[in-house]
Amino acid sequence: VDYRYGSGKDYNGPKIGDFEVLGNTGLNVVTNIGSGTPYSGVKQARGEALINPGSSPLEGTLNGSRKPWTYLVEAQLDRNFMLEFGKDENKKKVTYLNVYVRVTNVFNIINTTDVYRATGNPTDDGYLLAAQNQTAIQNQLDEQAFRDYYTIKVFDRNNLGIPRQIRLGVKFDF
Repeated sequence: VDYRYGSGKDYNGPKIGDFEVLGNTGLNVVTNIGSGTPYSGVKQARGEALINPGSSPLEGTLNGSRKPWTYLVEAQLDRNFMLEFGKDENKKKVTYLNVYVRVTNVFNIINTTDVYRATGNPTDDGYLLAAQNQTAIQNQLDEQAFRDYYTIKVFDRNNLGIPRQIRLGVKFDF
């Protein structure tokens, strides 16, 4: 959706005296919604953060599991300012300055873009809680340090969408 106010005789917005409050101003809103994409779940946690993760048989069918839905709204409010350069009326150059505020992920929704196949969770592969891995974890030099470092390693920020971002910008068109 893109809504814009013109200026001069095309302006139909609020005025204060002769000042066009929203002259040459526009609002653009884009929304994206997506159903969860398929992935193939596995029966056992493989230890994704390990150097050589093991393999595991499929849980269900090939591409039989689905990631969560995603929803994203982006908005931009901008205004154009006309700039004229030069003193001679015939040789004046007209350029435009566009000032904008752009907000991505307006509602700051945490979108899951990828998941670990054993858990369907974006931040935990299930290795630390799986019963078959407890002996190997307990035999580490420092069990708690291993658990802490493994948790850090398995948390993949790329499995989650972008947080809300607010950008202020200026564009110079000539």
